[in-house]
Amino acid sequence: TNDACSLADIKNDAHLDFPILRRVRARYPKLQMLLSVGGATYAGGFPDAVSSQANIDLLVHNCMRLIRRRYPGIFQGIDIDWEGPWTPQQSLEFTSLITTFRKALGPSTPLTAAVTRHYAIDWTAVSPLLSWFNVMTYDFHGTWDAHTDFTAPLSYDPSDLGVLPTESVTAALDDM
Repeated sequence: TNDACSLADIKNDAHLDFPILRRVRARYPKLQMLLSVGGATYAGGFPDAVSSQANIDLLVHNCMRLIRRRYPGIFQGIDIDWEGPWTPQQSLEFTSLITTFRKALGPSTPLTAAVTRHYAIDWTAVSPLLSWFNVMTYDFHGTWDAHTDFTAPLSYDPSDLGVLPTESVTAALDDM
């Protein structure tokens, strides 16, 4: 939310989930868990949070404090899930956000972004700064549907109600 970089469910995350995640990390030390900043439900604050370099600096500072001081040993990096950017101005802000996170995290800490080809991203500027991209190949079905079906169908099925030929894992990857 804006510059908060807070957990969606602090009580359950910190007291129930994080002890489990710490045990999993102890058992599998090469496992990397990233803090996802945003997401469809929580991405609404991004335009305000990145509207100036001062806001970006504050957001990055708050996220770094959360993963390094408040919950050390849980998150090994950051995943940006803005659900955008959509405009040329937001593209500049996204590049600044990624640049600021990369500086704060250092060169080897994972920094990723969930993206589609449709986002207004300066791929040339951002690609060298990210560890990898997470191509959004999911959410083609969900709680908003009146029927149950695959959330991430591998390929288009004409009998799949309400899904366009462009809505499948294969189509999303071919589109990149």
